[in-house]
Amino acid sequence: MTRDEFLVALRELLETDLPLIGSEELSGFGSWDSVAVMSFMAMVDDKWGMTLAPKSIYACKTVDDLAALVR
Repeated sequence: MTRDEFLVALRELLETDLPLIGSEELSGFGSWDSVAVMSFMAMVDDKWGMTLAPKSIYACKTVDDLAALVR
């Protein structure tokens, strides 16, 4: 998956129509909550076969931080 594909998938998960560039603060999205974290974990497992600990996701502050977890 390319970075652009990642951003599109994350945009869908965050339920936003705004384009993502990476520097966005996750706290700025009202939809970024525990359900979104679980959905992100499922997406990463499905698309990359990676298992992420919730702790590592909650440590992320920006979209770029999330992208770094799956690089």
